[in-house]
Amino acid sequence: MDNLLEYNNKVSLIYGNPGKINQETESLSHHEFVARTSSFLGKDYDSKKLQQVEDLEALMRFQHEQLCRRSDAGDLSASEFTRNFATILQSIYSVIEVILGEEDFLTLYGSKPKIAAEFILETSLATTESTDNGRASD
Repeated sequence: MDNLLEYNNKVSLIYGNPGKINQETESLSHHEFVARTSSFLGKDYDSKKLQQVEDLEALMRFQHEQLCRRSDAGDLSASEFTRNFATILQSIYSVIEVILGEEDFLTLYGSKPKIAAEFILETSLATTESTDNGRASD
């Protein structure tokens, strides 16, 4: 079975059977993480590495939430938010790449850390800089 199809099937089961799992965000994130990693890296992949990766992804979600709060409070312009998140993503993805190795990182995430961050910057900054409501662009 194709990895993406397998992942989609597993995620459908997670959301299709809400009684089987805790509906809290972290529980859903964990189940999605397990579905994604088992689909792309195999169900017998090194559990210690996977725990480290899952913890780093949780840290990235937390840092993203912090950026959202700062943005909502008016402390960050849209372009500042985008730049900060791209930096966080590249930093955390770089650590994950060391943990998994380059080949497994590419299998799981589909691109190198720097390319993912550059993609966010390229696709978001053109839009966000125009919505900064008169704040000066960096």
